[in-house]
Amino acid sequence: MPIADELKSRRDHLDAIVAGKNLDSMVRANLQEVWKKSAPAEIVIRSGFARRIPELVDSEIDGISIRDKPRPVLPRRPPLSVLAQKSKGVGLRLAVTLPFLVQSDRHLLEADSKFRWPIESTHPSPSALIHVVVANANHIPGKKEFEVDKAANRKRQIGQAITALAEPEVNLLWLPEAKGQGYRKHKDIRLNLEDGGHRRPVRTRYQVPTPTEKVIRIPANFYLNGWIHALSNREIAMWLMLRDLHGLAGGPPGTELDIIARDRILNYDLTRAAWESYRRLADYGLITFKADPNRRADGTVEGGRRRPESERHRFYLTDDGLNEPGVATVSKQIHEECDRL
Repeated sequence: MPIADELKSRRDHLDAIVAGKNLDSMVRANLQEVWKKSAPAEIVIRSGFARRIPELVDSEIDGISIRDKPRPVLPRRPPLSVLAQKSKGVGLRLAVTLPFLVQSDRHLLEADSKFRWPIESTHPSPSALIHVVVANANHIPGKKEFEVDKAANRKRQIGQAITALAEPEVNLLWLPEAKGQGYRKHKDIRLNLEDGGHRRPVRTRYQVPTPTEKVIRIPANFYLNGWIHALSNREIAMWLMLRDLHGLAGGPPGTELDIIARDRILNYDLTRAAWESYRRLADYGLITFKADPNRRADGTVEGGRRRPESERHRFYLTDDGLNEPGVATVSKQIHEECDRL
């Protein structure tokens, strides 16, 4: 999609989720109600959700050129990589929201890691996934049932997201066997460990990570202030990669982070487009960065790619930005960019 069309589409989506029933406000209020059950300062997601664990070995990449173009097809893609490349749907948002829900309210996770909530419910909200997930705006002329504030549209998209999370290459959920003509019940779902289950002979059901496990730490305000549905899939992927790098570095807030393209591909399998979303994350106030002064906008280096003085980009997380309202912050930036087109 051309950049101008992509910007306008995103602008329209952001406008839609604050219009009508104001899904942004409704979902944030419902997430707040769930969060108050135990009020965790941060949500933890296993690093295997974003990063290949264990790392690829030589036999798995023998003869493969590790570069962005052409993009290599590598084994054992992390769930984040798979979900971030889906341009439509709410699969990634749902995947990141489920740990928030079960870590905020432990009663949502029953025996055998059965998730307690259905997609929709007649009980007061929040009591179903439709109450805590903002679906993308789909506008089809003459099809009022596809409007963003219609429950039928949101239910359909959440159902599709559940199916996507149960696919073998993602493996975050278990669903009952298909019945009839391929119908799969979107209830009685089980949560699996969020690392995709690579190299395990059987699925392992989800449990809240222990203090000794390698995890990505996500401040609660990422959810409570609506950043979870304000950011694009690519932006969420880049931000989570940086948070994982911060965990690996083990430093205090503001620790300098960097990663070369080869490691980004081998460890996280994220595209160059996802990496380049760092500019938007900086515009939103979620990170700061220092760019190589010798590097052009397209990533090449003045004087040749092997110029000795070329430097990596340096990134710094600025979590104070999460205290701002996500949709309003992102919408303001996107509207300004659209006005400049």
